[in-house]
Amino acid sequence: MQGLQQFLAVNKKTIVRWWHVVLIIWFAFFLLSTQLFSVRFWLEIGKLSGTASLITFWIVLTPGILKRFQIGAWLLPIRTILMLFRRQLGITMYVLALTHYWWSRMMPILSFGGDIFSVQPSELMGLIAFALLTPLFFTSNNWAVKHLGRWWDRIHSLVYVVIWILFLHVGLQEFGWKTFITLIVAAVELFSLIWAKSLAVKNQN
Repeated sequence: MQGLQQFLAVNKKTIVRWWHVVLIIWFAFFLLSTQLFSVRFWLEIGKLSGTASLITFWIVLTPGILKRFQIGAWLLPIRTILMLFRRQLGITMYVLALTHYWWSRMMPILSFGGDIFSVQPSELMGLIAFALLTPLFFTSNNWAVKHLGRWWDRIHSLVYVVIWILFLHVGLQEFGWKTFITLIVAAVELFSLIWAKSLAVKNQN
C-alpha cells in the first residue's frame, strides 16, 4: 500500500490529466448519445449513473470522517490516497449526478412530453441535493480555494447537509441497500463532526 501511495503521489498530475480526459469523453458521450439510443437505454444509464454518483459521494466523505476520528494505522494510506484525488472524485460525482438527472428525468420529458414542474417528493430531494452540489462543483479548483478564503470552506460544508437530503432522495423511493448505507454514512459523518468538536473544546480547556 505504501508503494502504491508513493506511485500515485509522484504521478498525480498525469493521473489527474487523464482523469479529466475521461470525464470530457464521458460528457461528449452524454451529449451525443441522446440522439443515438432508446429511452430504455437513457433510463438504465441514468439509474446506473445515480448509483455510481451516490457511491462516489460516500467515498468523497470517507477521508474526512477518518481524519476527524483520527483513525490511522492500516487505514492511513487509504485515507491519504483518497485525499490525493478527493477533488477529482467530487467532480466525477457531480458529472454522474448530472447524467442521472438528465437521462432519468429530462430526456423522457423532452421526448414524450410531461410537466417539468411536477415532481415527486423523492425527485424534489434529488433536485435540492443537485442544486446544493452545483456551487461545490464550480469551486472545485485552485482559483476558488485561493480567492474565496473562508467562504470556500463554508460552501463545501454543504456536503454535511447534502448527504441527509440524498438519504431522503433514495429512501423515499425504496428502503434498499443504498438507503441503508447512505443513512450509515450520514450518521457517522454527523457523529464525526460532534466528536471532532468535542475534542477541540477539550484541548482548549
